[in-house]
Amino acid sequence: PGRRLGIPRRDPDSNRLMPPTAHIVVDASVARSASDPARHPVTVACLDLARLLESKTCLTGALMTPALLEEWKRHASRHMTSWLVSMEQRGRIRRERDRNVSDLRTAVSMVSDPGIRVALEKDLHLSEAAIMHRVPVASLDDRQRRFLRELGEEYLAAGRIQWLNPVSDSK
Repeated sequence: PGRRLGIPRRDPDSNRLMPPTAHIVVDASVARSASDPARHPVTVACLDLARLLESKTCLTGALMTPALLEEWKRHASRHMTSWLVSMEQRGRIRRERDRNVSDLRTAVSMVSDPGIRVALEKDLHLSEAAIMHRVPVASLDDRQRRFLRELGEEYLAAGRIQWLNPVSDSK
């Protein structure tokens, strides 16, 4: 993820730190898996993403909605709870309200496979935030990514969501 997000954050004229210009939705699956010390490859990759977003040279912050924050409260590691507070204090978190994307919800309700429909509904808040605010999603859930791509055949915006898995997409 560093190649996509590690952009210098200093104003070339004043040498002052600049606020984030881009944001990413960080799913609770990443927040749960990122802990310090990191030993397992999944933990290392999630922690690397968190550290990258936190670094002074990165222009990308995190986008947080109330639904996502509730999910984080239930699942985030202690390290990521502290990370969120630190990012908030440094102005690196963009707070947005939850917004329903009715076209997306209609498309999901029409999925014939109940297992896929339930999976899409479970993380609908991630997809809605990504569509409404035109931001990518960092998540370990590759099934959700695949289901959204398939749904994209019926609802184009779902297929256009940029989905980043810190483990498999970091190479």
